[in-house]
Amino acid sequence: MIAESVLVEEIENNFTERCWFVEKEVPLLSKRIDIIALDIEKDVLIAVEVKVKNWKRAFRQALRYKLCSDETYVALHSKYIHNIDLRKFEKNGIGVISIHEGGDIDIILKPQRNDSYHYDLKKKVIQYLKGSRGGSFEHE
Repeated sequence: MIAESVLVEEIENNFTERCWFVEKEVPLLSKRIDIIALDIEKDVLIAVEVKVKNWKRAFRQALRYKLCSDETYVALHSKYIHNIDLRKFEKNGIGVISIHEGGDIDIILKPQRNDSYHYDLKKKVIQYLKGSRGGSFEHE
């Protein structure tokens, strides 16, 4: 079975290739978000919870991440994507990403834009990103 860390790397690479600022294991309250991606020009913060196959646990975690993000996704290995209840994700505005062996990624369901996030939590996450980059968001 493929390791979750491999899937996280594939998602990270996908955002990095699109020139987003990406950080792994970002703290939020008592939890850690697998991936945070920030498009500084559009002020869009995306949270991604990655699991190999446990979509129910990923879904619960993703619900929490909506507290700080404009968009939230759950990413699963493509082999297990058929197990999920897409209606549950759609109803809650959470997107779904399928990760294939070799790194190809498919957006199965786009998330709804979240306009009810907690402003201070989003600000803390962005400050964390800035801190991890030495205080700036300049492209390298």
